[in-house]
Amino acid sequence: MTTVQRNYIIFEGNASKKSKIKMENEKIFMEAVDEGLSMLGESAKQSTYFYIEKIYGIRRKDIPFMIEEFAEALQNIFGLGSKIILIEIMRKLHEKQKLRLQG
Repeated sequence: MTTVQRNYIIFEGNASKKSKIKMENEKIFMEAVDEGLSMLGESAKQSTYFYIEKIYGIRRKDIPFMIEEFAEALQNIFGLGSKIILIEIMRKLHEKQKLRLQG
């Protein structure tokens, strides 16, 4: 095996590891969003996702990549109440990251 081949395999392995970490972070973030919106109740949570997708074009799976737009959509929908929802999402995210680092 040449040095170039070996370096490619190492790079490919690191890229795969980074991709796995990125996917795990997205999953944790979406769990926190789900749990934060759950404070509204299941029906209201699903309605919020539906409304945000139809009115703002933000699909649920795209929220981790459009955080500012998601927060703005919540602000437009819930007004000052969006702050409480966002704080709950951040609290849930903090809990999940803390558990992840401990585990």
